[in-house]
Amino acid sequence: MNKILFVTWISFITMFSCKTDQKKDADFKNESKSKEYLNLKDFSEKFSGVWLPKSYLYSIEKSKSAYLSHKAIPIISELSIHTKDLKNDTLYIGASLNNHEGYGFNIWNTGQLKGNEYLNNIFDWEKENKYLFVYNIADTTISIVFKGIKDSIESRIEFVKVLEYEFVSNYGGIGYDYISRKFIINGKYQVLDSNKNDLGVANFEPMTGKIKDFNYGYYTIATDYIANPCYPSDHIILRLNPEEYLTQKYLSIINRNDTILLYETEEIVTDSTYDFGLTSIVYYMINKNY
Repeated sequence: MNKILFVTWISFITMFSCKTDQKKDADFKNESKSKEYLNLKDFSEKFSGVWLPKSYLYSIEKSKSAYLSHKAIPIISELSIHTKDLKNDTLYIGASLNNHEGYGFNIWNTGQLKGNEYLNNIFDWEKENKYLFVYNIADTTISIVFKGIKDSIESRIEFVKVLEYEFVSNYGGIGYDYISRKFIINGKYQVLDSNKNDLGVANFEPMTGKIKDFNYGYYTIATDYIANPCYPSDHIILRLNPEEYLTQKYLSIINRNDTILLYETEEIVTDSTYDFGLTSIVYYMINKNY
């Protein structure tokens, strides 16, 4: 009797699992067929701009930390769309992998005046998987759908536009730069030096990365935690000019109530370990946005 019950239970689980996958696939197909079609020129105009994964935006809005949110970055981590990259019937879309490596792919018309999906060469070296590039006019989103060998949906990355087309560039990470500045250091702060001498009120502008009334003219927040080991916190990069790298400051951000402490860091090396630690405070930044 127990064996019969066990087999029946397993059969029920299998049937439920199959129906769930079938429903997920059916919902996606119905969604694809229900949306208005755009030719590639109209798509490139309507959807031009810089796009980030919705999952990352949810994460950083909640955590207010690029460091805590970096694990929410999917493999295809950013999309850059501009009409200048439309050549004949093909649109090149700049992207990046894990917000670390440069990448890009093409999309093109299917030749059919229906559906909201474009053919593409996303990961064209992977023959066993299929990738769908889908847009949604109603809520202005883009999705990349990962389909497995049996044509079932394995995962989906949904993208939301964060910057308009004028911010599209040949360099990846523009969207991450802006969003991290917006949620981590944004607006007016009273700045004190390491001896707590008052340096006045500085204004940090997240859209452009400019700083007014401060020793440095530009800033950004580190978002790539694959590249190098570092102290486990958010990090600010201060520059005199946007492309000034020799004199830039790379400081750890430590939050204490309404004050941000910017620390120097140092490597800690022993015979068996390699780590980073905080040394001295360079700036105190008191939030004046209340």
